[in-house]
Amino acid sequence: MKKRHRALIGFFLLVIAAIEIRNLYDSLRGSSSSNGTEEKTKDDLEALEQRDQHRVQPKPLLNEEDQNKQSNNKEARSNPEKTNLQLKRKTVLLWNWEWLPDIGEPLDTVLERSNCPHHHLCKLTKDKRLVNISDALIFHRSLGPNPPLAFRRPEQRWIWAEGEPPCFGPMPDTGEPYNWTLTYRLESDLYGPYSQIYRREKPLQKDYMSIVKAKTGLVAWMVSHCPTPSRRMDYVKELQKYIDIDIYGRCGPGKVKCLKEPGKIMGYEEQCLRKLENYKFYLSFENSLAVDYVTEKFFKTVNIDVVAVVRSGANMTRLGFHKDWYINTADFSSPKELADYLKKLDANDDLYVKYLEWKNYYYSAMSTTLCRLCERLLYHDDPPKTYTKDDIRRFFYTGNCFKPNDIVR
Repeated sequence: MKKRHRALIGFFLLVIAAIEIRNLYDSLRGSSSSNGTEEKTKDDLEALEQRDQHRVQPKPLLNEEDQNKQSNNKEARSNPEKTNLQLKRKTVLLWNWEWLPDIGEPLDTVLERSNCPHHHLCKLTKDKRLVNISDALIFHRSLGPNPPLAFRRPEQRWIWAEGEPPCFGPMPDTGEPYNWTLTYRLESDLYGPYSQIYRREKPLQKDYMSIVKAKTGLVAWMVSHCPTPSRRMDYVKELQKYIDIDIYGRCGPGKVKCLKEPGKIMGYEEQCLRKLENYKFYLSFENSLAVDYVTEKFFKTVNIDVVAVVRSGANMTRLGFHKDWYINTADFSSPKELADYLKKLDANDDLYVKYLEWKNYYYSAMSTTLCRLCERLLYHDDPPKTYTKDDIRRFFYTGNCFKPNDIVR
């Protein structure tokens, strides 16, 4: 009888232990799912997909050839058999990315705010403790002063990222090797412009003729860096001989405050941008003349009622920007010829309005770069690719900067 009692007691103890182990497992499993290191359950993903089915991410405007180059990368082979129900959440570690103020924080909502359909399957983080479990690491320009551990998982992607042109100085010690490039160059593995232009689902109905008649200023320029590789100050000084220009910022005579501030709209206070709407033209002059290099100096004008006068090393048409969306200094033989054309538009509202009417149909917003990175990690099986320091030098630092040829002295 005593043996039987001992057996029953042992049985019940085993049952209790099994229950406790099960509870502990469920607790750990729930914790793992919450931080994205385990696969989401079928019910979880179906609920997320149901909630997010209204999200439609607009496609950026590029020429058809270049758009295909980005979406159908020959080395990115889509795996059609993968579905959201089979995917593990991906983690992208921004190791030393200096552009963080421009994409906004908190990081865990960046993808959702950009209407990325994969936002629930991709996590952005700055937490370097996650280096060994991250699926991709983004390095800004180099590995930084404290590079990751020597151990590196074979499937982990290292991404070389750069948002500024190579015109300011020689190539830094980038470290190596990398798997992908992320820059404003169209030929990058991940095209990363400062912003992108999208077609509106529902056009605006602005009366631009009335807007023009309410304007009180002619030409404005906001600038905080005076000496630059593009010598834009020299160009403006020549232009000022033939047309009035109000300069805001450190380089202007009155040093009116309207400077860049991290985390603000395109780097500027909204009230400063709204000042520009009092003017007919804004000088979108880049600090460097480099291949494909177009910054917020142009993009910030898209959503406000002002015409951009662009001075850039980029082929704007190649980037998908129509010629009647802006005025390009490259189309004029001299600053005087440009000034004469601006004064012609100032005297003819019908001609001027043609440069504004397109804004009823298009707008500028955050680029889709990080979303496409997540998509590539989730759905594409890329063959091994390796970039050395010499590869990066040839791709980004060699022959991509131009000296200005529109300044006499």
